[in-house]
Amino acid sequence: APDNQDPNKLGWLSTNSVSPKFSIFPNPVVNELQINLGELFKENTRVFIVIYDITGKVVYKSNFTERFVSLNISEIPSGMYILKASNDIEFKTEKLIVK
Repeated sequence: APDNQDPNKLGWLSTNSVSPKFSIFPNPVVNELQINLGELFKENTRVFIVIYDITGKVVYKSNFTERFVSLNISEIPSGMYILKASNDIEFKTEKLIVK
């Protein structure tokens, strides 16, 4: 096949596999937290997101059905938190710093 038919050169592989892993950014965050649910995302499945402060108190809780999520966390005071994302099968946790 000619070079321009090579799927690796068409870019669809790289955009398709754009960080398939669970990730949050920016971190530290000020107002808007972006979350890529990555491997937690499955069609027709809810992913639950809970943010805990260091004492274990829940400061944010919601659930989503899309892979990329944007959270407005401007109401959350500065400090260190744990973000937990879970579906019915598995969960991921990340340390989160709110500025």
